[in-house]
Amino acid sequence: HKFDPISQRDYFRFLALLAPAYNPSDWIQPKNRVLYTVPMAEKRRIDAHNKEIDLEIEKLAGRSLAIRSPYAERLRGEKLKSIPEVVRGDLEEALALDGEQRGEVQAYLVERFGPLVKVSDSEIDAEASSGDLAKLARLEEEIRTWQGFKAVLHPIRALWDGATTPVTRLLQRGSVDSPGPIVEPGFLEILCDEGTDCMASPSSNRVGQTSGFRLALAEWLTQGDNPLTARVAVNRIWQHHFGTGIVATPDNFGRNGSSPSHPELLDWLAADFVRHGWRVKRVHKLIMLSAVYQQSSRRSDHPNPAAAEARDPANRLLWRRELRRLEAEALRDSILAVADRLDPKLGGAPVMLDARPDGLQIASGEGSKRRSVYLVARRNWSSTFLTAFDFPNMDTTCTQRSNSSSPLQSLTLINSEFVRENARFLALRALDQSWQGADRMESLVRSTYLSALSRAPTGDELHLALEHLEEVRSLYARANQPANEAILQSAENLAHMLISSNEFLYID
Repeated sequence: HKFDPISQRDYFRFLALLAPAYNPSDWIQPKNRVLYTVPMAEKRRIDAHNKEIDLEIEKLAGRSLAIRSPYAERLRGEKLKSIPEVVRGDLEEALALDGEQRGEVQAYLVERFGPLVKVSDSEIDAEASSGDLAKLARLEEEIRTWQGFKAVLHPIRALWDGATTPVTRLLQRGSVDSPGPIVEPGFLEILCDEGTDCMASPSSNRVGQTSGFRLALAEWLTQGDNPLTARVAVNRIWQHHFGTGIVATPDNFGRNGSSPSHPELLDWLAADFVRHGWRVKRVHKLIMLSAVYQQSSRRSDHPNPAAAEARDPANRLLWRRELRRLEAEALRDSILAVADRLDPKLGGAPVMLDARPDGLQIASGEGSKRRSVYLVARRNWSSTFLTAFDFPNMDTTCTQRSNSSSPLQSLTLINSEFVRENARFLALRALDQSWQGADRMESLVRSTYLSALSRAPTGDELHLALEHLEEVRSLYARANQPANEAILQSAENLAHMLISSNEFLYID
């Protein structure tokens, strides 16, 4: 290794642990590395059940095809008349053959002229008699009914060893043309006790036809006297709550990584994590009940902020709470939540995004209310709103979010249709919660602040908000808007302002 004491021999020994599952001479394609959520006996029963249903569906589809075929042949014959006579006969002959039976010239004819003579179901429906249409409708309804009887198998991506175990050699200078001595599976020597050979033995807990080396690796990583894995895990949990881990480089605990700001705390958390059965929930609870987590981010709340800042200007020792911006997904979910529109349902299909002509990629329909974790995120296919707030790049592994501040974020909050739409729903919610009468506008302001910021407005904020509401309401009223709509528009404007505020965007 370039910086850490990991030798070339260590690399190939570690590679040998995984080689039985990634054997190039006995390769299993990823599409075939699939298991299911039911035992194999249950899967065989489901497959047999679905096969019987498929046979019934096939019979119904055949009856439907028999009704459609005469119409399709007649329509295709009429369309063939528009094809040049010199190739018409050859094209008919090519269309009568299956794809694999066609020669090179026939395949070209089908590719070139096939779309011109293709007959769609809608064209057949337009030509069919009322009696045949009724029969087709009944058959389609029966097919849908049979489809509903099919059992669904849920696949799981899995990895398992191939039938053979490859020989792993130490390649000289990494070249496949210069194989060196055979190496046996083993761990990294720098992470093993001094004096041990650091070799790996197949796990005694293995089940089925497996080499047992990947299970041996998992057991070595999680053994009680190995605190390294636990340190990495609790550091990630700490980073989740504070923005920066005790080790500021979560993906590098080596020589080039940062030193821990609180090494004894990291060790204690790791040991406690292992001692209590690797329970993540317990670590979250420990951190969130601690005094350091419950600190204020305001310097003025510290008893001696000047001395603290002089000693620790970067706040690595956490003498105050670091001001943090909501992550992109949490911001989107919060906007939906304050508008009382967030769908908290767990699981289900991913929410596809719509690519609009203006270049924006958004979630639409009922899926637009689902939590952001369910939005599809691909390399060039992520929500435009999330991307503006530092949604991670899908091309690489992200161990730590960037946290930028740019004019694009402010412009997004001001101009986004998503934000404006939910501001309107927040305004409607606040209007429903406000009382009627002379103090209705004051009640509206209080309800909006409570929903958006979880607090009541101060005296000055209440005064300014009431002035603003009256000014905006008057503008809409002069534009001949109905009274109720003018009030709603002014309430929406206030709600939009609060959603776009720093207090909504940042955790203090």
